[in-house]
Amino acid sequence: MFEDDFHSRSRARTQQTDPMSIVRPDMEAYAEQLKTLSIVFGIGIAVGFLCFLLGGISAASSFQPGVPGLVIFGFICFGACGFLSAMFTAKSSAAQQLVQLMRQVKASDKTLIQNLSFGQIPSHAHTLQAVKALISTGNLQGYEVVADFIVAKTSLNLRPEDVIAPSPAPAPQAVILKSQPKPQIIACPACGGTFGETDKFCTYCGARLPR
Repeated sequence: MFEDDFHSRSRARTQQTDPMSIVRPDMEAYAEQLKTLSIVFGIGIAVGFLCFLLGGISAASSFQPGVPGLVIFGFICFGACGFLSAMFTAKSSAAQQLVQLMRQVKASDKTLIQNLSFGQIPSHAHTLQAVKALISTGNLQGYEVVADFIVAKTSLNLRPEDVIAPSPAPAPQAVILKSQPKPQIIACPACGGTFGETDKFCTYCGARLPR
């Protein structure tokens, strides 16, 4: 129960953390620090829960001096570490998104902004803002944004007039199917049976049909 509650709070805080709020110089090292802190406080949750559990069992079996203090310590440790672990887990997840974005940019000399994957719901404006923030903080040294559509190495010396904005994909065209005319039904002059417009002989009496 406690573990489920902790994970639900962690997911909620992760959704509320904006990666843009934690952009720092040397993002890769900062992301590792956040990951380590989230693990440390995760261990603190386990320690606090264990102290609370042992104190409760001891109090139920036989009251001993120090048992109330153990229970209180376990409760405070569990709550405090749970809060801090959720906070650092959320920040670590956001930092990993920025690190992944940096690696995507560095994988090529030039990349269209729209081809970069960033955030749970990628958007051109949000990705562009993140790339500019990473460049301004020195995480993407040697890169620049050109015409707000492409991120490229400065050594390429791209100019805005060299960049053609990508056009949106054309909307699919509706396909109109022409209906085929229905064959006419004609009566046989010999027996009165009906036959189709393309039939040459009556299917009832075998008489040759007039054309």
